[in-house]
Formats: sequence, structure tokens, C-alpha cells
Amino acid sequence: VIVLFAWFVFRPDNKTENHNLFNIEMISELTTIECRYHNVAVRDNEGNLLSVGKQYVWFEYDVIVSVGIDINEVQIQEPSSDGIVKIYLPPAKILEAKADKSTISKPVCELGAFTKLTADEERQIINAGTQKLMNDAMTQEIIYQAHNSAKDTIEQYVVNMGKLIGKEYTVEWLESPNDESAEITDRANPTTEQLK
Repeated sequence: VIVLFAWFVFRPDNKTENHNLFNIEMISELTTIECRYHNVAVRDNEGNLLSVGKQYVWFEYDVIVSVGIDINEVQIQEPSSDGIVKIYLPPAKILEAKADKSTISKPVCELGAFTKLTADEERQIINAGTQKLMNDAMTQEIIYQAHNSAKDTIEQYVVNMGKLIGKEYTVEWLESPNDESAEITDRANPTTEQLK
């Protein structure tokens, strides 16, 4: 964050005091948390009485899950005359989950008569396992961590930008995108319902 802040301040096209606080949205990209999970994907089809169509397949692989704030939903109001900057920060969410192809193990297979495992079926099994892991990650502490990280980083950025131009800025968090007043509840610790 310090490196990015220094670049923003001293880059060649930024030699005036006209610092645009709305560029703060790019900071939320820095608060994205990446987690690596080791996952197991299984397909277990019984097949018919003659074992035709039977498939028992086991894959192991890593999934990279990115959690953070959708910067398109961040809303920042211009500073008021008394230095208050009102910001709406949406709840953190899973931005992406993808299988690390380099970690996919050779599948362990038990196939029935006249049954084979196609490349398309392999992809389906892996994608289904990745989707399940992504859904499970939604209930974990990582969502709260990503939200708090974004909030702290953005607030620090606003305060530091104010100091740079000789102003004292205070951040007030809005409860909703259209809210003109400061938030009533603390979104630093959103409830499970708010994160849905």
C-alpha cells in the first residue's frame, strides 16, 4: 500500500494539488485476499446392473479463491466543507475461484464395462468440485477479513491524501449506496445476513 501511495503522489502526471479522491477505488483491488485450498473432487456413478456406466473417479488439485470488494460498487462522495468523506463499501464476496491446472493429479478411476472417462467429464468433475469449495468459502472468516482489510486500507488512504494537501479528512461509512447520512451500524463486522 505504501509503494502504491508513493507512486500515486509522485507520478509525473500528478504534480498539482488537485488530488482526485475518487481514484481511491483502485485501492480496493489491493485488499483482495487470495487463498489456496487443496481440494478433492469425486464422481461416483453406480451404473446399471452390468456395471455399464459405472464411474468412480477421484481427483486432487488446488483451488485459488480470491475474496474482496467489487470496486464497481464502491461509492465515494466528495469531501464536505468540514472534511468528511462519505463512502459506501459493499460487503466482501468471492470474486473468483479457479483450479490450479498445474496441481491436478492423475485421476484415480474405477470404471465399469464399456465405460470411459472423457476430457469433458474430467473438466465437469473439477468444475463441480471448485464450485462447491467456493460456496463453502462464503461461510468462512475470510469474507470478514477481506471486508475489514478494504475498509482499513481505504480509510488510511483518504486520511493520508488529506494530510498531503494540508487537510484533515474523516471517513464516514454509509449504510447503503443511496444513504446520505453516516452509517448507523458498523459494517466492519457485517452480519452473515448482510454478506448474502
